[in-house]
Amino acid sequence: MAQKSQSHYFWILGGIILLIFSVSMAPLRGILQHSHSDLAQHLAPAVIPIMRAAGRGGIIFIIIGLMLPILQSKEPDGANSSWKKKISAIFLFLGLLPVLIYPFIVLADAMSLAASQSENANTLSAKLGLGFLYGTLAYPAVYIPCSIFSRMALKKKKEAVSLWFSTVPILYLIILIGFVIVGLKLDK
Repeated sequence: MAQKSQSHYFWILGGIILLIFSVSMAPLRGILQHSHSDLAQHLAPAVIPIMRAAGRGGIIFIIIGLMLPILQSKEPDGANSSWKKKISAIFLFLGLLPVLIYPFIVLADAMSLAASQSENANTLSAKLGLGFLYGTLAYPAVYIPCSIFSRMALKKKKEAVSLWFSTVPILYLIILIGFVIVGLKLDK
């Protein structure tokens, strides 16, 4: 049992090692990207994605390591606490973070929307960019009702419904980030 409760340290340590590897290889990444030698041009397509994946994997490992103690905790009576309630609380907290910086998001979106439109405003990437801007402006209209309904469902002991409502803002943010990624890929 003691081994299971300490396993999160290994996840965190593994994540830190992967992040250190990724950061320490940043100069090599720059050399590979900007070098004109044949060796660098052959190595870059294979090595650079591995370095990026190591950094992303490190972050994921750290998040898993931080969430494991929460998910493995016990209630006072010794029974497992409801994982749906815990995940719901984590999702609501993560969804709250963009709301905390919302005044800055509004300012940036207003400046972007007020900027003059270019001649290629009818392209798919431009429409995805506008979708991202309007989507970020509308985010509190998604988060606040979902947060309220999630808490109401928890009070009524409907943890699955609470989890669903707390997941909606996270999915909304993932879709908005997808707009940006697809728009950037289309511009290349």
